[in-house]
Amino acid sequence: MSEPYVNYAPGQLIAAEVMNDMQMQIRDDIEAKVAAAKDELVENGVSRADNADKFAEKSETEWTKVLDERYAPKVHDHEGQGVYRRYFKRFTSDTPNAFLHHKLGRFPLVDTYQLLAVPNTSDVDATEHPVRFFLYYAHEEADRFNLNAKVFRERVPVGIPIAALLDEYAVDWEEDDTLQDVRNELWDGLFKLPNDEMGHAASPWLEEKCIERLKIKDLIENDEWPDIRLAFEAQKIEVIPENSLTTGNDNQRGPVVKITHINYETLMVEVDNVGPNADAGPLDLMFLLRM
Repeated sequence: MSEPYVNYAPGQLIAAEVMNDMQMQIRDDIEAKVAAAKDELVENGVSRADNADKFAEKSETEWTKVLDERYAPKVHDHEGQGVYRRYFKRFTSDTPNAFLHHKLGRFPLVDTYQLLAVPNTSDVDATEHPVRFFLYYAHEEADRFNLNAKVFRERVPVGIPIAALLDEYAVDWEEDDTLQDVRNELWDGLFKLPNDEMGHAASPWLEEKCIERLKIKDLIENDEWPDIRLAFEAQKIEVIPENSLTTGNDNQRGPVVKITHINYETLMVEVDNVGPNADAGPLDLMFLLRM
């Protein structure tokens, strides 16, 4: 400030009441400036610090929700949102066609795989032979059932860890659950409609633990839980348009898989020449739909 609180001319007497009033003006002015400084500090300092993790008054979580609602496809199933759909379907000469209701809201890319029998499981009890899905303990049984994939010196156990599958298929489980209960829930989730049920089995190690009513917490404590895997062998096959085949004896060629996008929610699978005779058995396929 360049102006005095009270102006005095040279030689003018300073009265007591004027001096007292000037002191009150000084005190009020100081208090007003301190209050203004506090307000500015809160608004430009503390409040901005509280908002440091926000953009346009929204946190990262709030913006993620807004963008998901704006751009993410409105679909949901056990595999989550948007990445892919997976189906297991069985085809025979009596049932050569199937609809896949994916509800993705657009035409997805489709990969087709043939499910083969898991090797060395013919002596294991199963709901149906051949065994397409095999639950086993990799640490002790991978070599026994030849379920170690090898490239030179590197060895990789075949199959998906059971914990990942339970999460993928939204199977609820707790550590106090028995392995037998969790195994049964996994089979139910894996073959839940629209998937078809196929030959599946558990290894002798798994069966023994189920008979003992062993709990998941015991498997976790023994560090056995991470090594329980579901093995299946899926080989990619090419989908061959029917009009690209040369005419000839149908018995001399393999199955022809035709996929037709019906609309943005459904595609149709047709399989010709599933098998030349009943001994050929069913054709088990896995379909991966990707956006």
